[in-house]
Amino acid sequence: MIIVTDPNRGSEPYPARPPARPKLDFQPGPIARAAHRPATVTTASVLWWVAAALGLVGAAWALLNLDEFRSAVLVVIARASPDATRAAQDRGVTSTTVILIGSAILIALLQAIFAAGLRSGRGGARAALILLTALAALHLLLAVHVLSPASRIVQLLGLAVAAAATVAMLLPGTYAWFARPRR
Repeated sequence: MIIVTDPNRGSEPYPARPPARPKLDFQPGPIARAAHRPATVTTASVLWWVAAALGLVGAAWALLNLDEFRSAVLVVIARASPDATRAAQDRGVTSTTVILIGSAILIALLQAIFAAGLRSGRGGARAALILLTALAALHLLLAVHVLSPASRIVQLLGLAVAAAATVAMLLPGTYAWFARPRR
């Protein structure tokens, strides 16, 4: 080793070059060695995103044809309560329209959020998505009489995709993915 003295530091010696870096072998931690995501989980999460997109398309279709939607709701309300005043019927039409379209948007957004949780291995996302499938089916039953035929087809297709995603996320190969330790 060559010792060099620096005039600014006095007579204290220091090495001419820094020591060599130590050789380290990188070993991935236990989380990095965890099982890879099963294809069924990936398929289920993609199907959930498709179902959410179809739900948003159905809600957008209802918003684009809002006058037709409101008139269909008015027909149902007028048939259910013919003695109601026009103002009461209008309030009923407005509240029913907001509830039906708003809940369709909310269900679709929650499906997309929980699909991301499903993909990352959150076990609670499966339970939430099963409940959202039941809510989507109930929503479709409540709205079937006021939806246009195109919107009805889109919503039915979204419900069918959600049912397929539910089956895919509950297949036996997915349980190890949800049981693994998380970060």
